[in-house]
Amino acid sequence: MSDTEVQPQAPTRPARKRSGAGRIVSLDSLRGLAIILMILDHVLLVAFPAHGGALLVRLTVTRAALPLFILVAGHLAVDRPIHPRRMVGVILCGAGATVLTRDLGFPEPDVLMVIAVCVIGLSVVPARYRALVLVVAVLQPVTWPLPYTGYQPGPVVALLVIGGHLPDLARLGDRLPLWTAAVGRHPLAWYIGHLTAISGTAYAIRGGWLG
Repeated sequence: MSDTEVQPQAPTRPARKRSGAGRIVSLDSLRGLAIILMILDHVLLVAFPAHGGALLVRLTVTRAALPLFILVAGHLAVDRPIHPRRMVGVILCGAGATVLTRDLGFPEPDVLMVIAVCVIGLSVVPARYRALVLVVAVLQPVTWPLPYTGYQPGPVVALLVIGGHLPDLARLGDRLPLWTAAVGRHPLAWYIGHLTAISGTAYAIRGGWLG
């Protein structure tokens, strides 16, 4: 081999596409997909509560909405400072969602509140203890269940930890259409907006405005 021959180079990992605001588009797309599935799940729950086909979709396709949303949240929370205003906004949205869905039989408190509290709690745990936290989180719903009807914090913490250890999670969003990223850029607005529409429609159908 001569000195002038070009040495083959290992392929480099392509950089993630970022928007003008520095957001990772593929992660926004994943979060947008999660929100779309969540909206579909809630519509099927309220509009077709006893329909076999709707139940099948909710037990399979839309069941992935919440885990995907939490995985992305955990991925974004790794080595990033917690923004107090953002967390307060999430908690307030969760409180509003709890009020909006109270008559629909949704879990209380709303999952947004649980996610925000878990993100804040996990942010103070050193990285070297995350494996232990994962074990405790998996055991929590069975061993130390909290006395309320909402989502137990253990599974939420477990998904946050797992999401933080998936460096290639963003790759899953690379092939999603760009319009899903537009949804994922404003998750709280879509979340509260769709719950407001669903609760208002349910109230009207059940004898409120249209009774």
